[in-house]
Amino acid sequence: MTQSLAPSKSERTRARIFETAKSLFAERGFDGVSVRDIAEGANCDPALIMRYFGSKDGLFAEASEFNLRLPDVSGLSPEETARRLAAHFVAIWEDRETGARFQALLRSAPSHEPSATRLRTVFATQVVPALANERTEPQTLSAVSSVLLGFAMTRYVLRLPPIVEMPATHLSEYVFCCLRAILSNQPEAD
Repeated sequence: MTQSLAPSKSERTRARIFETAKSLFAERGFDGVSVRDIAEGANCDPALIMRYFGSKDGLFAEASEFNLRLPDVSGLSPEETARRLAAHFVAIWEDRETGARFQALLRSAPSHEPSATRLRTVFATQVVPALANERTEPQTLSAVSSVLLGFAMTRYVLRLPPIVEMPATHLSEYVFCCLRAILSNQPEAD
């Protein structure tokens, strides 16, 4: 006899809570979602959220955790680095799973310090090391982060119509142009 590997009722409930929370956090941010909202959307008792995740903060931390899986850009020209990063970030933003996690952090960061801290940590531990080399100024790394966060904020949080309506390929070209300008024209150190 073969044993069934189907998830238990408990595992299915936890997964339903998690998926509901990811969606709501991406749509409304941390402060715009209550435990009751999540429970209602997941069709469960609010106590189960505490049981499985400890708190709304614990659930949010898990729902917004992700790895950018940045491509290796070491040794590439500034233009090729910019092209790869632009395409990679747009793909992350447009992906259902990673996009929801990133949007949850982005939407929550202005009013929820743990979200701002997590977003800064993602950039400090993943983006900065990927781009840092002996020629890269800290200001350049900050400018790259500003472009990436700015485009994401205008498209997914503020939802400015021209940016929202833009196909992902065009968005990638705009991000590329901005990143290329930054990476190709670093200011001279004082």
